[in-house]
Amino acid sequence: RIEQYDMKYSGTLRNSGRDSLEFTRLRWHELTDSIQKLNTKADILNMVSRYLRALYWLDILGPLTECSIAQMIAAGQVMASEIMVYSRSIQDTLDIVLMRSRAEAELASLDTA
Repeated sequence: RIEQYDMKYSGTLRNSGRDSLEFTRLRWHELTDSIQKLNTKADILNMVSRYLRALYWLDILGPLTECSIAQMIAAGQVMASEIMVYSRSIQDTLDIVLMRSRAEAELASLDTA
């Protein structure tokens, strides 16, 4: 919008003298700086989000699955041959539960982009 406005009134800017061109240059410089800062902040937030997601899967969901299976083994509900089946079913259940929140988060990030 700003570019369209400046293009529309470029003749007026040229005829207004040297100060108006300097003002426009400074305005574009400030706008570019603010856009670059926002892009940098978005990149940092995206990296932190990916790191936390990996940390969540490695340090929370993995041990949670292992502890729940260990508890079932201790209670005699699971045999050694069934560990993989139960582990996979617990992980799939967690995936289904978390799938909607991840999809909503991705849609929200697309909406703000």
